[in-house]
Amino acid sequence: MTIKPWKSRYELAKTLIDERHLQNTNVEEIESTLKKMNYFQLINGLENDLLSQKVPKRFRTETFDDFKRLYKFNKQLESAIFSLIEDFEDQLKTSLAHNFSANHCRTLNDTMQYTNKNNYYNIKNDYQYPFTRYHTNIRMKISTSLNYLSQTSLIN
Repeated sequence: MTIKPWKSRYELAKTLIDERHLQNTNVEEIESTLKKMNYFQLINGLENDLLSQKVPKRFRTETFDDFKRLYKFNKQLESAIFSLIEDFEDQLKTSLAHNFSANHCRTLNDTMQYTNKNNYYNIKNDYQYPFTRYHTNIRMKISTSLNYLSQTSLIN
């Protein structure tokens, strides 16, 4: 990816129309939309799906409305997926709480068993657990980065 100079909304619109041949589009519409939507997410984030020619970047029949529709669809899909993930998380938390309570908090005397560390399995000591090495590597990388930053006096 090359470093590019800053362009005004007008210049970005002119580039799309004049150089990339975006069809049936006017500068004012693009400028107005770019006041509400980020150029990178709207254009660069989606253009590979719409480009008819990648070098140089050119569109054959695509319009600015195509980008807006694809952007809107992408947002709706993202929202639907996140909603499903949230539902899954809620169900998982509910199931964990229910099953933990059923196994460890059956009586009034046991209601605080969720605070007892012995009721939990510590994966840190289990080298067969698939994510143990991942967490160890991340901790080491963070530690190395922080050490470097403190030595270069970028943080203190």
